[in-house]
Amino acid sequence: MIIQALNNREFLMKPITQDKFNELLEEFGEDQLARELDYLQKRGLVQDGAVRIGVVDDEPYSFNIHKMGLTADGVDCANADTLGNKLNVVNIKIHESTIKNLEAMIRAVNLPDEDKKTLLDMVKEKGAEAVV
Repeated sequence: MIIQALNNREFLMKPITQDKFNELLEEFGEDQLARELDYLQKRGLVQDGAVRIGVVDDEPYSFNIHKMGLTADGVDCANADTLGNKLNVVNIKIHESTIKNLEAMIRAVNLPDEDKKTLLDMVKEKGAEAVV
């Protein structure tokens, strides 16, 4: 994904190097690179002016590597779990003590021993999310 290739965690929002640009051209080709950069630019994730579509008479687009860096929103997007964000997914870390408490609750609940064993096996095998 191009946004990941533009992401420089050491120098946030810094434009890419000529070498990196050449790698992107080789990987994606000029047409795809131009279209994807244009999209990211319009979404405010890449600096304005990184690519211009249809502004040069003899070329369908022009690139400006000095503007080919992420914006603050682009950095946030590149460093986030974007699929999880779009799906409104929340990850919850369940600590070992919570699992032990869950096991104790299962043992104390009014269920047949066979059902308790099944639930306890599920917790041990697949974690707390299997029974919650």
